[in-house]
Amino acid sequence: MATAGHTSVVKATDTYNADASTGYNAVEVLSASFAPGVDLLDVTALTDGQFRKRIQGLKDLEMSLTCDFIVAGSSSGQSDIRDSYDDDQQVYMVFLPDGTNGYHVPMVCEGYGIDVEVEGKVGVTYTLRLNVDSNLAGIIDVGSP
Repeated sequence: MATAGHTSVVKATDTYNADASTGYNAVEVLSASFAPGVDLLDVTALTDGQFRKRIQGLKDLEMSLTCDFIVAGSSSGQSDIRDSYDDDQQVYMVFLPDGTNGYHVPMVCEGYGIDVEVEGKVGVTYTLRLNVDSNLAGIIDVGSP
């Protein structure tokens, strides 16, 4: 996945490291989406007139990664992500859309699907969700996005 001549970077680890540039395993992605969202709360009062009034509630993040499948047991970011799912544990993700700047995020793997094509190519799609903990309390900027 490339953006404006840059190569995007996605990395993962199951052990927190405050320095997002070291100790993380690369996730060789074919495509990735990083979709922050928020619950909107309706706080409209009858005195507000005919239009609704909303405020932001809890924030969330979903990340979806499509990759060529790498077998379990390898020292890849995919193994860290699958371990998050299999062992119900945290995975720390680094997502750099332009290769330099981006986000450091605590996540949990919600699920993954493995696809096999007729030609024998095996692909996998991972879905991850924000999962704050004592190490990272949310989405942390890396560099200056």
